[in-house]
Parts: sequence; structure tokens; C-alpha cells
Amino acid sequence: MESQGCNVGLPSSFLFGIVKCMKHMIQARHILLIDRSLLSHNLFRLLLAPFEEIHFLAREKLDDNLTAFLEQQPLHMLIINSNVFVNHFEENLHHLRDHPQLASLPKIFLCREKAKEQIQYEMLSNLENAKIVFRPFDLETLRHIIQQALEERKTQ
Repeated sequence: MESQGCNVGLPSSFLFGIVKCMKHMIQARHILLIDRSLLSHNLFRLLLAPFEEIHFLAREKLDDNLTAFLEQQPLHMLIINSNVFVNHFEENLHHLRDHPQLASLPKIFLCREKAKEQIQYEMLSNLENAKIVFRPFDLETLRHIIQQALEERKTQ
């Protein structure tokens, strides 16, 4: 008996669209935003919309579940708002530095420019592939920093 394939009456254009979408997802650069604010997640989704090759993901916490998440989802960059550190700065810093996948990723930290947090900025900026961007920031500047970090990652 001859196999009929998996076409279950769907139009070929629909199936082609699914394949094209899946191919785009595989080739896309995955950026993860970690920020406690859902509003911020939505703003970044709009900010990154002009980048066709970007697949945007968001989480509210930098925690141990991130390790399991990394096993399922390839990442190309982290954007982390300093508000996620709350009372766990040292623990999160060690996690970002010591986890092999996280350590090698480009990281952009969005921070408030406060004198009392200067030591934290210095510690974050000493992480591998880390950049500090102070809030409020210019959107075009941030887009440029993201694009530059992704380009550097492509050449590695």
C-alpha cells in the first residue's frame, strides 16, 4: 500500500506558511528580557519589532528555573532590568557568572544611576559580555547596542 503522506486536506500555501514560520523561528536570534514589569515586556516587544530576525521572550525572575528554560530554548542575548535583583544580588551575580551558558551570552543590564548602587554596576560590568545601560535611555541608542552585541555574537 502506498503512503499518502501527512497532508490532511490543508492547502499547500498554509503548510508552506507553517514551514516558513518554523524555519524563521529556528534561524531567529532569541533575546530574553528579565524584568518584573509586564508593561516593560510589552514595551520591549514593540522596541524589538523592527528587528525581523529577533524572537523576543520575557520572564519576570532570574531564578533557578532559568537553567531548565535554557535547556529547552536557545538564547542569543539577555536583557536584564536591575529590578529583578531585589534582595538577591550576590546570588544572581554568581548564577550569571558561573553558569556556562549564561556567562557566555551577551548581557545588557538596565540600571538606575544611583550612587549607592555604584558597586553593583561595577560588579555587573565585570561579567563576561556585559554592558550597562542607565535608565532613562534613548531607544535608538539601546537598539544600536542590541544590534552591535548580536553582530559581535555572530562573529564568535
